[in-house]
Amino acid sequence: MGKSIRVLIIEDSESEAFLAVRMLAQGGYDPIYERVDSLEDMKEALQRDVWDLILSDYSMPGFSGVAALTLVKEMGLDIPFILVSGKIGEETAIEVMKAGAHDCVMKYNLKRLIPAVDRELKEAVVRQERTQVEEALKQAHSSLEKLVMERTSELSTRNEQLNEVIEKYSQTEKSLKASEERYRSLVENIGIGISLISPEMEILTLNNQMKKWYPDIDSTKRPICYRVFNNPPRETVCSYCPTHKTLQNGQVYESVTETSAGDEIKNYRIISSPVKDMEGNVIAAIEMVEDITSSKKMQEALQESEIKYRTIFETTAASTIIVEEDTTISMVNTEFERQSGYSKEEVQGKKSWTEFVAKHDLERMKRYHNLRMTDPDAAPRNYEFQFQDKGGRIRDAFLTIAMLPGTTKTVISLLDITKRKSVEEALRESEQRLSDIIDFLPDATFAVDPNGKVIAWNRAIEDMTGVKAPDMMGKGDYEYALPFYGMRRPIMIDLVFISDKDIEKKYLFIKKEGNVLLSEAEVPLKGQRRVLWGKAGPLYDSKGNVVGAIESIRDITNRKRAEEALKKRERDLKAKSNNLEELNAALKILLRQREADKDELEEKVLANFKQLAMPYIEKLKKSRLKNKEAAYVTILESNLINIISPFSNKLSSQYLNFTPKEIQIANLIKEGKTSKEIAELLNVSPGTVEFHRENIRKKLNLKNKKDNLRSYLLTLS
Repeated sequence: MGKSIRVLIIEDSESEAFLAVRMLAQGGYDPIYERVDSLEDMKEALQRDVWDLILSDYSMPGFSGVAALTLVKEMGLDIPFILVSGKIGEETAIEVMKAGAHDCVMKYNLKRLIPAVDRELKEAVVRQERTQVEEALKQAHSSLEKLVMERTSELSTRNEQLNEVIEKYSQTEKSLKASEERYRSLVENIGIGISLISPEMEILTLNNQMKKWYPDIDSTKRPICYRVFNNPPRETVCSYCPTHKTLQNGQVYESVTETSAGDEIKNYRIISSPVKDMEGNVIAAIEMVEDITSSKKMQEALQESEIKYRTIFETTAASTIIVEEDTTISMVNTEFERQSGYSKEEVQGKKSWTEFVAKHDLERMKRYHNLRMTDPDAAPRNYEFQFQDKGGRIRDAFLTIAMLPGTTKTVISLLDITKRKSVEEALRESEQRLSDIIDFLPDATFAVDPNGKVIAWNRAIEDMTGVKAPDMMGKGDYEYALPFYGMRRPIMIDLVFISDKDIEKKYLFIKKEGNVLLSEAEVPLKGQRRVLWGKAGPLYDSKGNVVGAIESIRDITNRKRAEEALKKRERDLKAKSNNLEELNAALKILLRQREADKDELEEKVLANFKQLAMPYIEKLKKSRLKNKEAAYVTILESNLINIISPFSNKLSSQYLNFTPKEIQIANLIKEGKTSKEIAELLNVSPGTVEFHRENIRKKLNLKNKKDNLRSYLLTLS
């Protein structure tokens, strides 16, 4: 069995479609195909099934290859599209290739079909892998940005800062394929290095790219490659050298080098292919060289990035786990080990998260989990529950959960809020006036009365400033500004009572939303420059009178740095994407040059055929042959001449619906053979020949006309 392949054939002739399918089978494929000949049938087939390859005729009644290609592009499909035609010209072929066709194969030269299909299927895999890598990078970036925003929002209503949980898996795979056949001559200015090496490892020719890399090498002096390509020079053939192997056995080889270049090491991808004479002897080798030093460094940098994000996952202060769809815990960090009392080996892949939930919360959390698997937006993202550790101890925990993009996995961050719950319980019993302050925890928060005296100074602001509440409570005269600015001066909380443009100018920005003020400022906090976010508003008594003001402050320095890091990452990814596009463009230029060389080779083959084959046919004609054998030789000569003459090409290009048998019989009629003689030569009945004669006349529009069929066919020669 060959390699299975699903092929959609756009062709109005079943016989032509069969020829293409047979050629695929001969090329090692096991094709599953469907033939369509209209826009509607093609669209229905593309919507119904997934196809690996599209083969399309150029011109059909009511449909065309260009219309088929347009439909594929409109549907946003990336399927190798090869035009198979018998009458398309070079200029038309170029226009179709510019429109998006991947290759163009002539029906009278179907031997090119298999190499074209092999190449385009491989390139489709490369495009798909590149798309997957880019999509993975975009999803990872989106996930990271979303997590940062969620953490920032949660900090406004909680008394302890939730640490960002970042997990980013970035994989990249760079695939560059080697061509199956190499050029017989050097190609200049194609963006990659090419050199011609003799069997004695002498450099015969260098292209422009190689001369840029090695400007001091004079190929006219035939220097030894391993001496001049290395700095310092080598005295023996490089161990990785693919060219040396090619020169020995005539095979294609590929390797990645580590070439000394002064104080640095350059990485080159080298593909070597043989150059053979007419007798098949290897007379030289072509080296195709690509500098992959930058791309290799980029891959190493991406690996370092993955290690960095894994380190963040491990060292974050919040307990973090990753849970599979069946509730199995697949990954935990060090903080979870500390909080649960279990080691990673005891948990990962072995325990369900349900084993860490107190019994009275279990049914509720299972319900959330099942809901999240069907509709992630319907399940709560944050809630409290009671956590049970290895020793059976129960503690209050705050949970933040999110789906990993493109998977059924969830990432869960746990914060031990047992102490905070105790504080909240105590605060609920405090005075009504201080109840507003609870809404601002866990941010650094303080409050003042209308006279500017401090009436509240919470724990978070103690940690932020180093000033304890007893040292601040009851003080006025802008005492609260000293820890932030080192001087007594009005700050944002004072703007709740008065409007002062001079105060506002000292902030990075300040805006008002109703009675609430929002601002950012850069301050020298504890000897370090920190960026602080603030929110201030009035305090009211039970009658709605303003009895003070309250301000909450949050240190967003790390968030600002993270935002700058994300922006830099985006710029780096865009630069890498541009590099990939440039490389792809260079490969396309290389392939077009390869096709041009193939056309030149075919012309030389035809010239050699006339010189090498035809003389022997003349000798056979002059030898003593029986009548039937002489007739076979005559037919052979005629058919071979037709191969290199315009008759068959003209006949097949002007009348695409001629079957191979009809073309064969038309050739014999043109040579003056009777129906009986044709029947004997083709081993068929005279009636069959007459049937094909009628079909030929019909397709040539000669039916019911007196024109002689042979005379008409001769006019086509």
